[in-house]
Amino acid sequence: MNAKLINGAGVTVSAQQDADFFASVTGDSGTSWGTILSIGQKMKAEATSENSVRIYDGVAIKDGRRIQIPADSYDDFTIPTASQGQTAAYAIGYTVTAGAEETLSQLVVNAKNGIPAAASLRSGASSMPVILALVTVEGVNITGVEQRIYAKSLSEIQAETETVGAKVDKIHTIYTRTLTTTVGGAIVATRTGNVVTLHTSFPYAFPIKDHNYTLSTIPVGYRPTRNSFFAATPTSRSGDNMLASDSALMAVIDANRSDRSWNFNVASSTTSYREYAATLTYITADDYPA
Repeated sequence: MNAKLINGAGVTVSAQQDADFFASVTGDSGTSWGTILSIGQKMKAEATSENSVRIYDGVAIKDGRRIQIPADSYDDFTIPTASQGQTAAYAIGYTVTAGAEETLSQLVVNAKNGIPAAASLRSGASSMPVILALVTVEGVNITGVEQRIYAKSLSEIQAETETVGAKVDKIHTIYTRTLTTTVGGAIVATRTGNVVTLHTSFPYAFPIKDHNYTLSTIPVGYRPTRNSFFAATPTSRSGDNMLASDSALMAVIDANRSDRSWNFNVASSTTSYREYAATLTYITADDYPA
């Protein structure tokens, strides 16, 4: 029988058995990038001079092997400089070497044509690169330090799950708000997801003649992502010289203004009294209303 009890009483757990457990939890990227865990400074890498990069404390896993830099500690890596006007890239991290006692050594390798290929001690490789950062160099200066793979803690995942759940609830919630206007009447704003619909109704007629009216302002939570135009039509009118063709009222919500003013631009040359109604639908990028 090849099956083994790993953590039973009186059983000694081997390094490979321990590594198998952690590899099953974090998974494998299929590359030589190590997975940085959410502890300490998360092995943050930053340039500390024109040819040195420092990796701070944290824990990384590759193929189940855990590499730790203790709290308040760090490792410095010396980066070769390029010739003036030339660019270069270096992958930095560690090499785990197999043997009766596995060993760990720093790794700085030319990565202009890509990072080292992945290797697995579990599959019999004699050594395994664990890349933690990619450093770009221009001439004698370090111009970039990039890190890629992080594993979030269970508490971080739980917090994100709760946040997503709250957002899903908001997506399915219908928000409604009645806006005041400068000429009487009302605007009812309805939001579902990121779609806002404005229903306008002006039971109190107002005079128009070559004027611009700031009818209302659109509150946070309902503002459009771009200018929104529409034509309102009258539901009733008065005035002896008022024609049906003289009944359109052009309006725009100015998305470039912080107050999102809703401006009516009137092209009529007739002074009349009318009541208007219109519906406008648009997209918003605002956060959901409180």
